[in-house]
Amino acid sequence: MIGEIIIFKKIPQIAGFLLLFGLIVILVLNINDTPKTENRTESDKASNFKLSTLDGYEIELNEFKGKGIMINFWASWCGPCKREMPLIQKVYNEYKEQDFEILAVNVGESKEAINNFLNDNPLLNFPILLEDESISNEYKVYYLPTTYFINADGDIVEHYVGELNEDQLHRFIESILP
Repeated sequence: MIGEIIIFKKIPQIAGFLLLFGLIVILVLNINDTPKTENRTESDKASNFKLSTLDGYEIELNEFKGKGIMINFWASWCGPCKREMPLIQKVYNEYKEQDFEILAVNVGESKEAINNFLNDNPLLNFPILLEDESISNEYKVYYLPTTYFINADGDIVEHYVGELNEDQLHRFIESILP
């Protein structure tokens, strides 16, 4: 009888645990089902924008017409963003002499947070741009990192959500080089 009472008292705890576990499983399955890459079948033109670097220099996307462009939306608090930055630098060094440019658009952080990140990663030498979230809204950035690959004609060729590996970076960059 006492054993039955103890079991009945634990039923709400067990039910709560099972409910929480089920919600976590559903969340994980939905995240993994999210498409990571979107290969464009019809040409979508990249929207022009003008953003500032940390030192106040303005960069306009249209300045790079005729080049392959990779736009990476990131934040310093984003683990996958931080992990892929050294790899992005590596491929930038490999392709920068081939009519190719990388623009790293920081989403919604202060200059101080970005500078702290750059102090910890002093070898990054591609343009880091500041934005007020209007550009990330225009480009439909819902998760970080999100990366767009734009060809020399200004067409969005690839759109990738998530951390990129080296093979993916090479494949996507090769697809946009003039």
